[in-house]
Amino acid sequence: DTERTFGFRALAFSRGDEGPLPGMNQDEYVAASNAGARPVAELAAEFAAVRAATLALFRGLSAEAWSRTGVASGCSFTVRSVPFIIA
Repeated sequence: DTERTFGFRALAFSRGDEGPLPGMNQDEYVAASNAGARPVAELAAEFAAVRAATLALFRGLSAEAWSRTGVASGCSFTVRSVPFIIA
């Protein structure tokens, strides 16, 4: 969920949306995820799909988009910072 959230932030900021975007509480997301009831193979496949989408987003950004900024969770981010946060 964190990769999805930060991927959306990168998308929004790269398209010129300066925010503010809401925060997320990762502990609440985990509690509501139902991950413990899902097969590991299913979770791995979902992770691979999310990662592929994230990489496709970043590969498609223009040089200009990488330097755009926005606000999320009360903090300012550049698009360039998001891959490092995700990693």
